[in-house]
Amino acid sequence: MSEIESCSSGGGSSSFFEESALTNVPIKRKRQAGIESFVVQTSASEKQKLDIKIAKFFYGCNIAFNIADNKLFKDMICALRPGYDPPSRKKVSGELLDTVYKEIEETLKSELSAEDVSFTMMQDGWSSIKNDPIIATSIHTGERSILIDAVEY
Repeated sequence: MSEIESCSSGGGSSSFFEESALTNVPIKRKRQAGIESFVVQTSASEKQKLDIKIAKFFYGCNIAFNIADNKLFKDMICALRPGYDPPSRKKVSGELLDTVYKEIEETLKSELSAEDVSFTMMQDGWSSIKNDPIIATSIHTGERSILIDAVEY
């Protein structure tokens, strides 16, 4: 039996390594890539972050919530990130709106409670078309204005 036959007929090699017939040095074989490596997967935490970003886009650009259920919008999101299901109109107008509201409220509270921040609280009033009074309350710092509330009586 030749040296080549004895090396190749030995049963001690694993599925990852094979000994070279001439040098008896193990040769590492690459494992074939699975289908998962070609599919974009979105984890639950990534989905939550993406949902929040889409919701902030809707709120910041004053986009109607029903656009979230529009086929063209969903097709665009699928083209940008296959495997990601964008939030529905109900989620954008409900759960995500509450989450973003609380986040902004906490940010404003921490900014306005800083010791070196000074602000002015203002109220303005006017009448609606029906002659009902409307009163708006806002806070103004040197850098920004924040609408606190607008009430129609």
